[in-house]
Amino acid sequence: MLRLLSRSKPPRENPMHRAQEPLVRQGSSATGYLHPAQMVTYGEGMGAAERLKAGFRTLRRPSMIRTPCCLAPLKSAQSPKYMVFACSDSRVCPSVTLDLKPGEAFTVRNIASLVPPYHQNMHSSVASAIEFAVTILKVKCIVVIGHSCCGGIRELLSLKEDRPQTYHFIDNWVKIGLDIKRKVERLHASLSLMSNAPCWKLRP
Repeated sequence: MLRLLSRSKPPRENPMHRAQEPLVRQGSSATGYLHPAQMVTYGEGMGAAERLKAGFRTLRRPSMIRTPCCLAPLKSAQSPKYMVFACSDSRVCPSVTLDLKPGEAFTVRNIASLVPPYHQNMHSSVASAIEFAVTILKVKCIVVIGHSCCGGIRELLSLKEDRPQTYHFIDNWVKIGLDIKRKVERLHASLSLMSNAPCWKLRP
C-alpha cells in the first residue's frame, strides 16, 4: 500500500548560519538555482499524493506487469549487473540518465553521490549497500555518477577549515570529499575551483 503523509509546517531557518546563501535558490531565473518544489500546503499536498497514487496505478496496469522486460521476472529475485551511486538531486535520476530497466541496477543515492572510504564504524548505510551488492548480488560493475549544478559539490568546494559549519549534516557529509578537493587544489593551483566549477547557476 502506498501512503503519503503531508503536513503543513512553517519554513525552518538554519540555526547555525541564518544569513547563509542557500545551496539551492528558489525560482528558475538566470541568477538562481533550480528549486525542486515550494513548501506543500495541505490542499496542495493532497494533489501531490494523488500524483503518486496515479503513478502507482499506472505501474499496476496489466500491460506493464505482463511486459517480459519489466516486472514479472523480478517477482522472486533480483540479479542486477550494476551498482550505481548517484546524487539525490531530483533532476538526475540514474534510471532515466542511463535508461536502466527495473532489475538492472542496485542503486544508492545521496548528497553529491559520494562514496566514503572504508570505516567499520562509520557510514554504515553506504557500506552495507556495497557489501550487499558485492557479496550477495554479485554485481559486475560499480558506477559513480556525477552531474553539473550539484549543490553538494558546491558546498564541498566552499568549505574552509577556519570557517564554522553552515549546516548541521550537509557539511559533515561532504567533508568525505575534502582529501580529493585538496588534491585537485594542489594539482591545479592556478585555477579557481568555484569559478571553474560547471553550471553552478542555471542558464536560461
